[in-house]
Amino acid sequence: MDRGSGDGRRSVGQCVECDVGESSLAIQPARLQHLCAGLAARAILGCTSIAPARRPFISMTDEHFYNDLDATLGELWRRLARGVADRRSGFHTVQLASLGPDGTPRVRTVVLRGVDRGARLLRVHTDRRSAKFTQIAERPAVEICAYDPRAKIQIRARGLAEVVTADGAEPAWAATGSGSRVCYRAPAGPGTPLADPAAVDPQPTAPADPDAGREHFSVVLTTVARFDWLYLAARGHRRACFEWREGGWQGAWLVP
Repeated sequence: MDRGSGDGRRSVGQCVECDVGESSLAIQPARLQHLCAGLAARAILGCTSIAPARRPFISMTDEHFYNDLDATLGELWRRLARGVADRRSGFHTVQLASLGPDGTPRVRTVVLRGVDRGARLLRVHTDRRSAKFTQIAERPAVEICAYDPRAKIQIRARGLAEVVTADGAEPAWAATGSGSRVCYRAPAGPGTPLADPAAVDPQPTAPADPDAGREHFSVVLTTVARFDWLYLAARGHRRACFEWREGGWQGAWLVP
């Protein structure tokens, strides 16, 4: 992660209304006045929207959580929930890391399908024939990570996962669209060697049984024990951790 990335805000000393630097005030008053057209009460010599030197510009989108741990935790959950509902969100797809049989890490990208703040649960789906199904069943310690490049926020979630295949997965299967169900109808499991990659392409006609593939579908539920939050802001990055202890979240600021 490149922690030096800026967040695209105006630099200190710029006109908030015009997006023109203070140096332009001194040498291009006519141009600045033109850009401020429509703000008659703020003619060039009376424009009061110049941010004072050495005073950081505070974005209206982050001021409620920027220096507040409780609000940051709330923003974290809000971002994750939005990732479930909005496929354009940077948190719609996340990286799920598990441990292989030799104890070395395995990581892959999955779609975040559900969030339950009260139960501390994050939900993703997988094919029960996949390697990650076996890995998680045998070694449930996992970490989920995602980064939204537009918001410049990274969220890491660590916890224990469980795989659900029977009746507990039925509601998730019922809510799964036909386009996603196709993934579970392949004749062989993910990662199986193929002589012809086209052999597992979706069929042009839908199967007679709309529940075909259900036997391969499973849910992965991760109970989060720790969050790590990183927000990259030009005026100063913010990093925090939240650990579940004694029935509640305990937060602390960290060096970014």
